[in-house]
Amino acid sequence: MVARRWGIIADQYATLFLDHDFGDRELTGLTDFVHGRLSQIRPERVLDIGTGTGYLAQWVSKSLPTVRRVVGIDISARMVEIAVASNRSERVSYVRMAAEELRRRRLPVAQSTLIEAAGHSAGVRFDVAVANLSLMDVYDLRAVMAGISRHVKLGGKFILTITNPMAGFLSTASYREEPLGRVGRRPCYSREFWKKGIFLFKGRELPFVYIRHRPLCAYTSAMLASGIVISDICDRFVQPGAFEPVYIYIEGEVQKCT
Repeated sequence: MVARRWGIIADQYATLFLDHDFGDRELTGLTDFVHGRLSQIRPERVLDIGTGTGYLAQWVSKSLPTVRRVVGIDISARMVEIAVASNRSERVSYVRMAAEELRRRRLPVAQSTLIEAAGHSAGVRFDVAVANLSLMDVYDLRAVMAGISRHVKLGGKFILTITNPMAGFLSTASYREEPLGRVGRRPCYSREFWKKGIFLFKGRELPFVYIRHRPLCAYTSAMLASGIVISDICDRFVQPGAFEPVYIYIEGEVQKCT
């Protein structure tokens, strides 16, 4: 269901973000923050989880001189098709797969071109994995974190950005939970549930996608359970006049490889 909804909006999404002008000061600030941190880390191999149309993967390949390999994964076949069509770098490849599959599937760390996760260089792992506003869409968060520990080297970094769960919860608190289309109970912040998320971009509304509401502790607990120790949290991305941040940045270090 999640993959199908993203497939529906993929072409409109790609068109709207074609010039990488996000039209949102907070989102632009978050993006610049992630770019700056990746520049400081100076990775050679980067895993982009929930790559969408490939913007971040291609930025990493073009902008970071240390990078030798970038792999972007996404659950939507159409998103991956668009990313592949726009790719101009031999160092970047894309794989269609759900983030939860990282726990058991191999990735093309050393090859190029589009590969259905068939190859893996023995002993080679990523220096950093990035999930930029993508883990609000996954079913099994702990499976994703276990997969990150499997693919990122010991001492490697994991960068996670999410929409603020409290801000998102407050904006939908008057509605009923919608677990993949079924009317459910009244929402509770501490409980996980699916809700419809609408993209509003430069005055234009895209068809809805499903987003998984989780309390912030669900993300941090899943990281810690997989041996990813949290080293930084930033929540300074606040809209004028608002009381809560729109986005949250979390960074961790992999201290246990699986």
